[in-house]
Parts: sequence; C-alpha cells; structure tokens
Amino acid sequence: MNRGKKILFTMIVAGIVLVLLELIGVFAYYVFLPGRSREMIELTLGIERGKDLGTSALHYRPHPYFNYVLNPDYAYSDGGKPYNSHGFRKPEWPSIKKNGTIRIIALGGSTTFGMFATRGDDVWPAMVEKRLRRRFAFPVEVFNLGVPGYTANETLGVLCMLVPELEPDIVLIHCGANDAFAQVYPDEGGADNTRFRFSWSYRPLSRPLRWAMRASRLCRVIGAMVLSYRSYLPGDMFALFQYPHPAGAQALEQSRKAVGKYFKRNLRTMAAVARDLKAIPVLIGHPLNPEWDSPRRPFNQAVTAAHLRCNRICRELGRELQMPVIDLFPLMRDAGMFVDAIHVNSGGMRYKASILARYLEALIAAEWEQSSPPDID
Repeated sequence: MNRGKKILFTMIVAGIVLVLLELIGVFAYYVFLPGRSREMIELTLGIERGKDLGTSALHYRPHPYFNYVLNPDYAYSDGGKPYNSHGFRKPEWPSIKKNGTIRIIALGGSTTFGMFATRGDDVWPAMVEKRLRRRFAFPVEVFNLGVPGYTANETLGVLCMLVPELEPDIVLIHCGANDAFAQVYPDEGGADNTRFRFSWSYRPLSRPLRWAMRASRLCRVIGAMVLSYRSYLPGDMFALFQYPHPAGAQALEQSRKAVGKYFKRNLRTMAAVARDLKAIPVLIGHPLNPEWDSPRRPFNQAVTAAHLRCNRICRELGRELQMPVIDLFPLMRDAGMFVDAIHVNSGGMRYKASILARYLEALIAAEWEQSSPPDID
C-alpha cells in the first residue's frame, strides 16, 4: 500500500472512530445527563432554548463590589442584547443629562428588573416612563437599575458608586423581598450579608472550547464531568452565591428573632445618600402573593413574616424621615397577578406600573408644577 492510500485509510478509520465516539456521546448526553444539566450546558454555550428566565449565571458577570451585575455580552438567539455596558437593563445611559429633564432611578432586585420579562419595555420602570412622558411637557427619564437577587446591601453599593453620575431627581428604592429571605438566616444574614451569601467567581469558556462543545455532544458530556469542577459551567445563579435555605423550623425560629436591623440601616443610609444628591428618595413596599403564606410550609411562613416586617420598616422610616412611601402590599392582593411569591405576570406588571405612575405623577406635579403635596403614604 503506497503512502497516499495509507493516509486515506488512516483518515477513514479515524473518521469512523470519531463518529462512533460522537454517537456514544449523543447517547450519554440525552440518556444519562439530567435535563437541567443539559439546559445549563446549552445556556453556557449560547444555545437559546426559550426556557431561560434570568436565573442562568450567563446573564451575569462578577463585580468587585456588588458581587455581580448583568452581563453586557449576553445575547438571545436573535442576537439581541438586553443589557447595557454598565450591567443593567438597556438603554445606555446618556453621558449628559439634558436641561429640564426629570430623571428617576429605579433601584432594587428582580421585582424592579422584571425577572420574567425579556424586554425592558415590559417592566414597570419603562411603563412608568411612558405614562409620565405623556403627562408632562418636560422630558422624564426612568432608568432601571434593578438586578435579580440584590438585597439592600448591593443596592446601597449601586446607589453610592453609580447613581451620583446620573444626577437623579427621584430615587425609587424597591427593596425588601430578598432582604426578607436574608432574615431567615442566622443573624439576619449578617451585617455584610456574609451569613446569607458568598462571593461568586466564574470563568467563561475559551472560544475553542466553546466551539468544540457546540459542535459535539461528546465534548458536552466531558465538559459536564470536568469543567463544572473548575468554575466554568455556571448553572443556576442563585445556587452559586447563596447558602442553602435553612430548614423550615430553623427558618421560623430565626425569623422570629429578626428585627430587620440591617435592612433598616441600609434604607436609612440610602435615603441620606439620595438626599445628599439633591434627589427625593421614595420607598416602595413589596406586594406578596396571598397564596404564599401556607401553614403547611414553615419556611414560607418565616419568609412571609420577614416580608411583612420589611414593609413595616419602610412605613416607619417614611414617617420618621418624612419621605414618600408607596406600599404596594395592600393594593395587590389578587393571587392571579402573580407568577410566584413576589413576581407578577404581565397583567400584574401593568397594574403595578399604573399604581406607581399615579403616585409619581402627583409627586412630580407637587415638586415641579407647584401643586399641593400628594398623599403618597
């Protein structure tokens, strides 16, 4: 056999072996890997499956002070990128604030971000902006700086480090839901959140490795077995930076001991920072699905008690510091508005936006149109 035929024979044999290995990989991938593992791998590789609701770590990138922000490079299957260069909902923030513009900054967690909305236009900050623009002759901007999972700790960091350059006129502080979860952990999650969460680190896949895993199911199986141990495959975001929930009885006991001391401290500091920026701070209390408080689930009861405590702290601080409080809890008691405990569906989002827009219209009219002060609380 001449040299050319040997090379051809070798290539054929190698091709057959690779095909057989890939078939084994396909079998292992679909038979032995759990569906959730396959979904996380495909999300890691940028293969959109239509089930990604924002809990995949691919939506995020590490941040030295806030632990994480949204990932500006994340793209949906159509190529659209939902996040701006700063790691928040689009649009990009203008470098210069135009004269005569009323700028509102919305801070908070997933209930500000809009966990179940892929488009920023379908979330209450954008809806409120549209209504306020129709109401007033002067320009009104509402920037959504909510990030899923953020407690008042991370939100305070965002307010101190990023918001001053935005020159806000009103700062909406919609915190409490994630802080309620923290309050069922030891010492209410700790003064710096370290008894509730830990630092997140994640290394993105290299381009060659990403290409190989996109092309081969065998490489995906190997990746699932090896790369996850080296912080490459991200998985679900909240499992990567938060300690497991306490058992129901333990959560109830810790919730009963909690007084919301760190949450109250952070809200007080945020109000002071906002006022130092010559902005009006507005606290927004959280609604809660009435079906969440179940006697059969002690953990739910613990979180519900903490949730009500956070809303009460908002009202108390509003009276103490003489600042507006919009308490959504008594206004949104229809379980049909909710997707889960705290996140609303599209109908609930529109209703929530209408409540907030109405109060903000009154506040802006009072401050900038010389009207009588609104009754916000």
